[in-house]
Amino acid sequence: MKRPIFAFTLLAAAALTVAACGDDDGDDDNGGNDGTGGKPSGGNVTCDPDNATTCQNDTDCPFVADGSARVAAQTCGQGECLTSDDENCARDCMLADLDMSSECASCYANFVTCTIAECLGDCIGDPNSEGCLECQETSGCRPTFNDCSGLEE
Repeated sequence: MKRPIFAFTLLAAAALTVAACGDDDGDDDNGGNDGTGGKPSGGNVTCDPDNATTCQNDTDCPFVADGSARVAAQTCGQGECLTSDDENCARDCMLADLDMSSECASCYANFVTCTIAECLGDCIGDPNSEGCLECQETSGCRPTFNDCSGLEE
């Protein structure tokens, strides 16, 4: 019986790690505004509704800029959707927590799913490691997220 508990713990850790790996911020490691012209405290991305991309709009920018979209994706990925077979679980979970667009929530949910599928080994130990970030890039998870969301790394 120890094996199922270990497997669940491993999956939970992976979901937590992967979500951190796939955040929407540039993590400047100083935890605050780095003077780059608009990153709010916490290092989250600047979101400009005038760009009119999937996640850069009046509806989604508040959730992107304050990091709540990233946090919701992480929470849903490590919570009820960890063992779900529903391919829309993470998106639907995010939408239950945030009044954001389904399209933007799907970009975040797909990034988490991709990272789990492609980069689990590289990301489980340290979601901010060079290996994890490189895997997300080379496996297509990060470029696909950027293209889907309209956000830059």
